[in-house]
Amino acid sequence: MKTDKNTVENTLEKKLKAAWNILNKVDSLFHVTDIETDEILYMNDRMAGTFNTTKDKVIGKKCWEVLNAGQSGRCPFCPVPELLKNPGKTVTWEEFNLVTNRYYRNMDSLIEWSDGKLVHLQYSIDITETKLRARQKELMTDISQSFIIEGSSIEEKIKKALPMAGEFLKIGAIGFYKYDPQLKTLGIIDIWTDGTLHEPRRVAPFNETHFLYKSFMEDKKFFVMEGNVQEKKDIYPISQSLKKVNSIMLMPIIINNGFWGILFFAAKEKDKQWSDVKKNLGKFLISVLTNAVMRHEAEKELKDYVNSLECNVREKLKEALRFKNAILNTVINMVELRDKLTGGHVLRTQLYVKAMLGEIIRRGRYKEEIFGWDMDFFITSISLHDIGKITIPDAILNKPGRLTPEEFDIMKTHVSAGVDAIEDMIKEFGTHLFLRHVLLIVGTHHERWNGSGYPAGLKGEKIPLEGRLMAIADVYDALISRRQYKEPFSHEAACEMIKEGAGTQFDPVLVEVFVKVEKEFDRIAREIGS
Repeated sequence: MKTDKNTVENTLEKKLKAAWNILNKVDSLFHVTDIETDEILYMNDRMAGTFNTTKDKVIGKKCWEVLNAGQSGRCPFCPVPELLKNPGKTVTWEEFNLVTNRYYRNMDSLIEWSDGKLVHLQYSIDITETKLRARQKELMTDISQSFIIEGSSIEEKIKKALPMAGEFLKIGAIGFYKYDPQLKTLGIIDIWTDGTLHEPRRVAPFNETHFLYKSFMEDKKFFVMEGNVQEKKDIYPISQSLKKVNSIMLMPIIINNGFWGILFFAAKEKDKQWSDVKKNLGKFLISVLTNAVMRHEAEKELKDYVNSLECNVREKLKEALRFKNAILNTVINMVELRDKLTGGHVLRTQLYVKAMLGEIIRRGRYKEEIFGWDMDFFITSISLHDIGKITIPDAILNKPGRLTPEEFDIMKTHVSAGVDAIEDMIKEFGTHLFLRHVLLIVGTHHERWNGSGYPAGLKGEKIPLEGRLMAIADVYDALISRRQYKEPFSHEAACEMIKEGAGTQFDPVLVEVFVKVEKEFDRIAREIGS
């Protein structure tokens, strides 16, 4: 049986008078429908106005014809079937209405009338602004993230941001124009329109003669225009980029007090007021773009500055290295000139040790001792192993015959003299890795594996690896070299003597390494002769 309109209104007046007062005070939307016929029995003025109609025009019409853009049949998300199963229940749900383009939170229930007939009462609250604020907050986060992507250009950041903003606003177009202060032109960076990102790359003059020039350059105000903008040649190239646009809003982008470009919005329908949502989003887009541009410029300046510093540092390092090498070579030359040796001794011993180190690393031996070494520093430090000989008198240092026990005791003091010199340098310059290597080599390369060496009588692995390596290299080179008191030994004879010293004079593990690379020793000795 069809429910009579007057019966419904009388019932509402009697039973829901207090509820009506509350609903009208909060300016909400509500209507009543017949659950059998879906005909609208009542609709308040606020709701009728929202759907561009009047209360009298909708009474008797199917609810889905009015509220769902002429849709045929009950909408799939209608809560009436659920309410019929639980008549005392209230169903709360949210929807986006395609007629009003607004979001609503609906509260639906069934009301029983005096004649026993049930009717459907829906009370709706417009939550569009709440939804938009929440979505806008998410959008702002997403856009902010798109503008802080490392390594991407400003244009790439804009490409990521425009579609997000365009989809959110659901307007005709949104885009950026970049101003070229040299040419005084505006050029499109990107434009989002009708769900697509374009790169038109159009350029047009923008100088003092343009009617917007003063507004943007001096007043820094945004600009709104109504009407068919395609006919407005004054705003080319914007007008040439849009189709069926009747309203635009242009916002100047000012960075570091200078005009950078324009952010524009375009609507297919007149939107003279341009809602705060669009204005706020525009301001936010300009804000993140400004920060990105300033950060990009700061990073470029920093990179240029760092590159400049690196160039200066490299030059200073080269100069320091040249200076260091000059001093080092001077000291080495002084030692070798006094000891009547050639520069070949230093270079050969460096290459001998380097060959043994390569084999040690291949074998995986002495990992803990080698860990942390700077190989370049270590190999260079070998050149100073006999620095203490500067203090030895010429009569002893260059004696043509063998030394007496007393003279040999004096000769042995070159080790402690060298150690004192390096320790003085450490006090002056700090414990640099290079000086640490030098100190260990100078102080321990005359120690012997069985503890019979000098100056400290260290034994076994208590002798630093630097000293144990240098001992083999130094003795081998002394054996194969001519001295005032002896003829050179052959490579084969020198190798036998090194092997015989395994476990007494030399580290037996390093002697095994020496045997593995002895041909390399021979090659080095032949190429860098005495």
